[in-house]
Amino acid sequence: MEEELRFLETALPEDWAAYPRSLFEAFAAHARMLRDTAPWCAALSREAYEQYVLCPRVNDEDLSEHRELFYSQLWDRVKDLDQEDAALEVNRWCHEQASYQAQDDRTASPLTVYRCGSGRCGEESSFLVAALRSVGLPARQVYAP
Repeated sequence: MEEELRFLETALPEDWAAYPRSLFEAFAAHARMLRDTAPWCAALSREAYEQYVLCPRVNDEDLSEHRELFYSQLWDRVKDLDQEDAALEVNRWCHEQASYQAQDDRTASPLTVYRCGSGRCGEESSFLVAALRSVGLPARQVYAP
């Protein structure tokens, strides 16, 4: 877990200063557990694992400890699937949990989108990325005009 913490401190220095160490410890421990147990996560290169599973930052959302919650709701749905089907199942779960709704200008965290059941398009995208990462599926946000 120390390697994960070093990566987070180096990659996210402003976040490291703004949030409690315990939050990053939770992200690191969860990611390490996934690296050790999720077959698709274990097969990732170190760079892909760090950037697209371990890293809690998706966009400019507030960081929140949501991975354990999302994992607890998703793992039984995806654990016996191949990577592609697992990603589709996570997408289905996200669709069940939240729908599009225009909101204020502040970007909501994935946990807020989950609790409110709605979000703007970028927030829904961040929600999906966070949910995929919570089960060890590498993901990032991509925008298209």
